[in-house]
Amino acid sequence: GTNMQNEHSILAGYKSVDVSLSGELTIGPAAVESPHDMLFQGFFSTATTPFTVPAIGTTPYSFTMFQAFGAEAVYNQVTSAVFQTLNISGSSGETIKYDATMRGQGITREVANAAGTILTPNPPTGPVQPDLAPILFCSATMNPWLGNAAAKSFNSFQLSMTNTLGDDKSSFQNSCTRGIETYNGFSGTLSMEWDYDSTTDSTAYNNIVGTLVSTTIVLTGAATKTITLTMHGKISEYSAPDPDSGIFVGTATVDLLETIGGTDAISIATAYA
Repeated sequence: GTNMQNEHSILAGYKSVDVSLSGELTIGPAAVESPHDMLFQGFFSTATTPFTVPAIGTTPYSFTMFQAFGAEAVYNQVTSAVFQTLNISGSSGETIKYDATMRGQGITREVANAAGTILTPNPPTGPVQPDLAPILFCSATMNPWLGNAAAKSFNSFQLSMTNTLGDDKSSFQNSCTRGIETYNGFSGTLSMEWDYDSTTDSTAYNNIVGTLVSTTIVLTGAATKTITLTMHGKISEYSAPDPDSGIFVGTATVDLLETIGGTDAISIATAYA
């Protein structure tokens, strides 16, 4: 016998690739879709606005993702990448940000970008605008706020969404690489922070795991183009203000849920015209 591992102790197995995306959410000045519409199209597997939760069994949209180097002379290429998570957040004095994760079938390293034509950014209706501007948090408006139309002020928000995809057993059927992906479900939360006022806090406190609440956040970018987030759910967490923190700050988290009448847990509508 031996107490040393040998070359047969570690064997090649399943092959999967993870992709991470992050940045500032932007809207261009021209009447074209935002380059970040891909985030909504890909996550919800829906081609056009409004983007809503897809039906169970939907085949997720898949993408070929490129990581370019040195003026796009070479790039890494990930094939058949599908969205797993998408988060959108904003905080006072900052821009609106996003981050997302995807999983793909495989990666090809340092592919030559022949004649510089393979990686040419080009949305469906025209070239990428060079003067894209990030959406500012100060342009965000909210009404109703956790079901309260009178409360419209907030310090920050964090929208977190997850697609439940088929498990490894189904996506690696007698194969070492992922095969067909299936969509099995959605989950999401909306977390918010605000300066304390009695009416706003009572709305949050009184609705803990009770009445379904609705919240709409409108993000306004260049030339008054908008991205509207409409969410429904139940408040699962509420934190009372801390009296030692100076300005009293309250927080709450909403678990996004489809209504009994069939209204989607979330709808994202874009208006660029």
